[in-house]
Amino acid sequence: MAVGSVPVPIGTDRAAPSGTAGRFRSGTRGSSQVGLGAPARVRRQGGFQSGTRGSSRVGRRVAGPEWDARAGSRVGRADRPKWDGGHRPRVGRRGPFQSGNGGSSRMGHGGSRNPSAPTLNEGVSRSPGFVFRNLVEVGMFAAWAVQSVRDFAEVAATTTTHGRLSDMRVMIEGNHVYLLFDFTTGDASGQNMVTIATQAICGYIKEHAPVQPTQIFIEANLSGDKKACAKSLLTVRGRKVVAEATLSAELIQRCLHTTPALMADYWRISAMGGILSSSLGVQGQFANGLAAIYLACGQDVACVAESAIGTTRLELTANGELYASVTMPNIVVGTVGGGTNLPSQQACLELMGLAGEGHARALAEICAATCLAGELSLIGALCADEFARAHAVLARRTKTLRCTQPVLEGYE
Repeated sequence: MAVGSVPVPIGTDRAAPSGTAGRFRSGTRGSSQVGLGAPARVRRQGGFQSGTRGSSRVGRRVAGPEWDARAGSRVGRADRPKWDGGHRPRVGRRGPFQSGNGGSSRMGHGGSRNPSAPTLNEGVSRSPGFVFRNLVEVGMFAAWAVQSVRDFAEVAATTTTHGRLSDMRVMIEGNHVYLLFDFTTGDASGQNMVTIATQAICGYIKEHAPVQPTQIFIEANLSGDKKACAKSLLTVRGRKVVAEATLSAELIQRCLHTTPALMADYWRISAMGGILSSSLGVQGQFANGLAAIYLACGQDVACVAESAIGTTRLELTANGELYASVTMPNIVVGTVGGGTNLPSQQACLELMGLAGEGHARALAEICAATCLAGELSLIGALCADEFARAHAVLARRTKTLRCTQPVLEGYE
């Protein structure tokens, strides 16, 4: 039996692409933005003073960490890359991570050419599974399901204002049928939204299918929810974003203390390492930046398992500059619903001008830009032989490993 992908028209209320994020309002201190309703406990951490307006001297580029008294988490603020404008909050306790990402993101402000981070595709999937007695029933059900996609879309629309069923695919394994539903979810990350909509569709199937399955499961583990899988790498779950930048040799030498050629050479050996380890995609540390932003901005942190797959690519251009890009097909974020309504998390979104409707794509693009900065920082440190020293100075703070010069010198 031939089974394929059946497109469904998307509703008119689908979220339109959002513009660039608004800049952080001048004069607003980070400490006043964290832990609304409960005083944030500001303290000195990692040798950096918190509470400084704007971009303070944390790792030379990360604002002083502020502590949410209720969550017990440290929130740092750093400049976002030039194409986003403003600042990004992130939660974390790793000095080298905060300093490295903050420094690399500043490279977007001076010397990089045509940086961009567009959203290419979006969709959140749910995959109910159906068990039948034999292949005859499987064929009858699959044919009926393909013809009933519009009915499924209408049923799903009754459960949500912003979500829409955009696509359905059928997969058959023995006497099992999987219906892979893809939904658009507006400005929500959409995990709960698609689950409720799928439940309604399963109810419709129980009432109207010409042949009834012996068992129905609302999720049969084909969607890739909260796990790294090849399907998510090749399609989309959440929002697919690509971020890129071209960096001059002078900028890389000044900020990362290395050369474009050496960074491109490192990328080749790391790509082969990824192939040899059978990794899904090739990247160094997407999970670091994503986990920090997801925690700070009220996202489902468990989705880092699927969001942190993708590819990093570095190439030496004909004129000796470095082209860098990251492709991330599964950034599961939203700016409404769920944890975004928590006081501290909402404050972090407001800090970037991304709270509420109309900003989910911008948040996904910021995530990709952050990961690009993190990849440049990591590869730069490895090429400049500063990777271990950065951890010794900024994390362990031991006296056994000393730098002859500050690890972050040159981030001006």
